Amino acid sequence: MTTKRQTSPGEVTALYSLLAGRIQTARALMGRPLTLTEKILFSHLATMPSDASQIQRGVSHVGLYPDRIAMQDATAQMALLQFMLAGMDRVKVPTTVHCDHLIQAVTGATQDLAVARTSNSEVYDFLSKSSTRYGVGFWEPGSGIIHQVVLENYAFPGALMIGTDSHTPNAGGLGMLAIGVGGADAVFTMAGEPWNVKWPKLIGVRLTGSLSGWAAPKDVILKLAGILTVKGGTGAVIEYFGPGARSISATGKATITNMGAELGATTSVFPCDDHTLAYLRLTGRGEIAGLAEQNAAHLRADREVEADPDRFFDQVIEIDLDTLEPYIVGPHTPDLARPLSEFAREVAEKGYPDELKYALIGSCTNSSYEDMSRAAAVAREAQGRGLKAPIGLLVTPGSEQVHRTISRDGQLASLLSIGGTVLANACGPCIGQWKRSDIEAGETNSIITSFNRNFPRRNDGNASTLAFIASPEIVTAFALAGRLSFNPLTDTLTAPDGSQVKLSAPPQVGLPERGFASVDTGFVPADPEGAPAVSIDQASERLELLSPFQSWSGHDFENLPVLLKAKGKCTTDHISPAGPWLRFRGHLDRISDNMFAGANNAFVDKPGSGVDVLGGESQNLARLARKYRSAGLSWVVVGDENYGEGSSREHAAMSPRHLGCLVVIARSFARIHETNLKQQGVLALTFSDPADYDRIEADSRISVVGLDKLEPGSPVRVLVKNSSGSTEISCRHSMTMEQIEWFRAGSALNHIKLRGSKTMSKETPKFAAGLEGVIACATRLSEVDGNAGQLIFSGFMAPQLAASKSVEAVWFLFHNGRLPTSDELAEFTASVEAHGVLSAAEVKLVRQFRNGEPLSDFRSAVSAVAASRGYKPWLNRDLAEVEEEILSLCSLAPAIIEVLRTGRKPLLKRGNSGYAERYLWGLLRQKPSASAVKALSTYLVLTMDHGMNASTFASRVTASTGADVGAAITAGIATLSGPLHGGAPGPVLDMLDAIGSSDQAGSWVTDQLTGKRRIMGFGHRVYRTDDPRALALREVARCQKGPRIGLATVVEQEVLSALAAHQQAKAAAIGQPTRPLRPNVEFWTAVVLEHVGIPRELFSSTFGVSRIIGWGEHVR
Repeated sequence: MTTKRQTSPGEVTALYSLLAGRIQTARALMGRPLTLTEKILFSHLATMPSDASQIQRGVSHVGLYPDRIAMQDATAQMALLQFMLAGMDRVKVPTTVHCDHLIQAVTGATQDLAVARTSNSEVYDFLSKSSTRYGVGFWEPGSGIIHQVVLENYAFPGALMIGTDSHTPNAGGLGMLAIGVGGADAVFTMAGEPWNVKWPKLIGVRLTGSLSGWAAPKDVILKLAGILTVKGGTGAVIEYFGPGARSISATGKATITNMGAELGATTSVFPCDDHTLAYLRLTGRGEIAGLAEQNAAHLRADREVEADPDRFFDQVIEIDLDTLEPYIVGPHTPDLARPLSEFAREVAEKGYPDELKYALIGSCTNSSYEDMSRAAAVAREAQGRGLKAPIGLLVTPGSEQVHRTISRDGQLASLLSIGGTVLANACGPCIGQWKRSDIEAGETNSIITSFNRNFPRRNDGNASTLAFIASPEIVTAFALAGRLSFNPLTDTLTAPDGSQVKLSAPPQVGLPERGFASVDTGFVPADPEGAPAVSIDQASERLELLSPFQSWSGHDFENLPVLLKAKGKCTTDHISPAGPWLRFRGHLDRISDNMFAGANNAFVDKPGSGVDVLGGESQNLARLARKYRSAGLSWVVVGDENYGEGSSREHAAMSPRHLGCLVVIARSFARIHETNLKQQGVLALTFSDPADYDRIEADSRISVVGLDKLEPGSPVRVLVKNSSGSTEISCRHSMTMEQIEWFRAGSALNHIKLRGSKTMSKETPKFAAGLEGVIACATRLSEVDGNAGQLIFSGFMAPQLAASKSVEAVWFLFHNGRLPTSDELAEFTASVEAHGVLSAAEVKLVRQFRNGEPLSDFRSAVSAVAASRGYKPWLNRDLAEVEEEILSLCSLAPAIIEVLRTGRKPLLKRGNSGYAERYLWGLLRQKPSASAVKALSTYLVLTMDHGMNASTFASRVTASTGADVGAAITAGIATLSGPLHGGAPGPVLDMLDAIGSSDQAGSWVTDQLTGKRRIMGFGHRVYRTDDPRALALREVARCQKGPRIGLATVVEQEVLSALAAHQQAKAAAIGQPTRPLRPNVEFWTAVVLEHVGIPRELFSSTFGVSRIIGWGEHVR
């Protein structure tokens, strides 16, 4: 895939064509009208649930397929490095990289941009070449802040986007569900994997009235921050609605959704309205606006939601825009909010420095044309009265498009006329990329910004800077006054002529009347053909190739010291500061030197320091972690409330993992950081009793036990040993089964690489007659990589599943796209057993087909049972009924074979270990050994599916005609009878019988090769190396032991030796390498099946007992 400069109408049409059907299905599922958030989520589900109980807010985890990914240059480095480490080829989802974070504000736009291009050339070159190589669109430095550029080019109503920046929700202003994530999430989605997220709670914000005077969209979110606080939105989507929402411009809405991140919200969203359509049209996306207008009913909540919001939201908040006044928040936290009318008194009471040092407008939150116009109106009036700002005023346009438009229309000139300095179209001071020279280190001072965050050190690296946040027009007014206690609604300024100037409220500004200025630079499209591999200089200090984190050892964590007990607020800025450290975002080891530099440790007074439990004085936490790691000692972090709030930077999880952190236990987590920890293989736990935080002391040693029993929802036992004694505390985790697999693999990236997963189809399959629509040529169930010798089942390596999971567990995986919990497995196993019972009449029917070749008998019996049950063509039927028929017919396979073999009524083997044991018991007529059951189970799992082979193809093509389930399954069995299909290992035993003994193996092999006769059980049309199924079954056979096993081992060695010599001679003769021949699955299958007691004439039928499960899931 190659990403374009703008979202194409075709991409929008593809989504909108699905909306009506999916939303109608969702309404029926939930039995009620839907909010806008729910409509977008249901429209992007990887798998539609079968029951409303599977969608529980704040509980259920779902897979979603985003329409787009956006990454900024600081986080894109690590994301692309992880993409490379995963061995991916091209992105499967439209993706862009935006260079906005690495430009430092020093003197002004032109010079700062030139310096950035030089100082960051290595990183920009890496990002550009990587983007070209992997199909990613690249926006050059100076083109704009990621979120403004996305709003101008990519956002559209009803879409789902993830971005590696916490302010990705900015696009919610255009009706897009846009969510900030870590880089590993982006890597999965770029690879075509569904993105997993907890189904959010919903907070509804009803807006009434309309803004006027000095009140701005920024004041809506600042007031809401004061109501909800920095964690009040955690786990929720904030959805705005009401008449007031329809009165706010598109970019005003974006300001509000942008800062929802400061409330901990998953994202925020507004419905599509006339302002949305106008913005789309003015930014060159008129066709998309037309499509949105046609689908408007799907791009807003159902009317019942707005009429009675308490029925549909978990919390409803109402804000009256008519009475809203300007707000100011800060210092040090964005939820310390108060109306401007109360601020001057608080400045005096709390002793905040009244003198302002700087005023800054811009950032991704407030850098649109509307924002700049409102600020410029204030400046224009002041300039007309001869006023200038007595302090520094820094102006950051959001994009080159905004920059050129406000230059053309005069807003920029007005801001410059009062002393403003224009910075590059980048993040700059908002993220700490600001080189100040007006204060000393540690000097207490006040600044005011229109940014989004104001944590200590956030803007300038100085912990003593008090940063306050307001709207751009209020910030401009404060710049003219030069003091915090100024209120432009009531106070006046003194002009040079001595007159008093009371600033007028700026007018409500919409879109530029002359349209946006044309911008045709900044975007570099990816090469459709790709590019050479990306190389990194090993001596680089900016970039470093990643190495996989170690997988879980399989043992409990014992006696781990506590590196840090975070006291109070511990944001990602405290864990992995930005500012000057941004230059190392692509070099994990180097940036880890800043780990916890700003964290307040309960054990020491100095931030960023810790107690050395190995002896010695307190020291820098990063150096202490390196010391522990060198000593082979892993460690724990203990966190307070909302640990990890702030940005999406995954370095705050990767650096601790890199330096030895295994566990973080907190009172509570911020959403993105908790996910990032999980993805990097760190065990993220919360205290069941938050008061247990106080039990952790400087000398505590932590043990986490029972890790081999981790399951979703299970409590975790933690032992705390202090010098004063020991205690056991209970902790919780929020991992899904897949996330537990991340932990076991060492990281989510290790897991996806281990699985070898490349992509799963995003489109819902649609059956068509014959082969139309390629449904017969694509499968999500399994993937065969013949070159690598890998067989992958729904993303998991098949041999590993066969070794550790039952037939029913893998069947469940095929059916649901995930592995079951223990309760789900027990329920599914019982269901398979219940469905696998033949009635007395069916037993009598099956007996009629006992007189022929076993596989033909099996085919006829399956067809007859399906017909006797009245299975009908599946078209225009309830699909739940069809699925029930598939499950029943597949579950009956062991019983049908039993009757065909014995002529007797099947034994009632209730409560046994499942499908494999039931099959063996039926054939042997006695309880089989546990080792025999395990051996057969391994075989059945390994052969359950194998990509798009002939029999599977036959079943799917038959199903594509609308035929009944019995016909589709019977087609698969019928295809097995073809001599070229495979799955018939009986001839291998014939070969071993002919050889007789180990000492005859060598001569027999030589005779076969000399006579140019085929050696059974060697070579495969797909695998160019070892067949992974053969390797797994060989290990099973070796555990079985016995003379036949010994003979097979010798024969394998003799054949491989002879074939190697034969192939070498052939290669020399033709002058090019030849394909190596290895044992295939049938060689060791024959030995294993014979050992467990299955007669060789039933080998093909046994293969059918396995593959019928795969056929059934393909048909489904």
